[in-house]
Amino acid sequence: MAFKAHSLTRIHLQAILVTLLCLAAIGYLGYLAARDMRMSFQQAGAARTAGEVAARINLLLAQQHQALEKLAHQPTVAAALQRGTTPERIRKQEEIKSLLPGAVAVHLLSRSSAGEWSAASTLEATCLDYVRRTAAANATAAPEFHGVDTPAAHYDLAVPVRDETGHLHGYLLASFAPAPLQAIFEQSLPRNAYMELQQSHNREAAQAVLTAGEVANSNGASVASTLGDSRWTLLYQPAAAPTAPPEPTPGAPR
Repeated sequence: MAFKAHSLTRIHLQAILVTLLCLAAIGYLGYLAARDMRMSFQQAGAARTAGEVAARINLLLAQQHQALEKLAHQPTVAAALQRGTTPERIRKQEEIKSLLPGAVAVHLLSRSSAGEWSAASTLEATCLDYVRRTAAANATAAPEFHGVDTPAAHYDLAVPVRDETGHLHGYLLASFAPAPLQAIFEQSLPRNAYMELQQSHNREAAQAVLTAGEVANSNGASVASTLGDSRWTLLYQPAAAPTAPPEPTPGAPR
């Protein structure tokens, strides 16, 4: 009888152990499921925030591009490029600049029969190269940052100037201050999060042209969102999830 009771006790202990192991496994699987669900919610929230910021930037760029195209279609602009004197062009540039909120400079560029582009001496070489590449591609110009990390940092937009017959006379180039874009970043950035606008050109490494917040974890999850047809990418890193405080050491003051 004692041997039988001992066997039953051992069976009961084994059954209890198996039950505890099963409960532990269920608990661990539940923890993994809850963690994955929490991460999924965080990722969805981050994607939503990045998408909203990208949409606001795209809207601003679309408004600026539409305003620029509307001005470029004015007959007086084509006339200024075709037969206007230097003072007349300068006056027209200043007039256009006053009609473009956020514009810091405007240039009317014409191309000679030899294929050379006329430009004011104050125009940066990178901006002139931007117009050359735009004309060579014969496509809608994507916005492009120039003078990054300098007080003169800005982004450019260029649109073709044609006469009533569709003949190309040159390009209207407008340089915009980055302040409105930075304001979108600052207004949209949640606490302890990080946002970055990157620009890539050909095979060159992406360059950060605007930032907001501070990177909390360089290895943390981030969401990237492409901005329309531009060479810009929005990189958003949400705030790190809060971690549980460490357990106090026994005997240590609380």
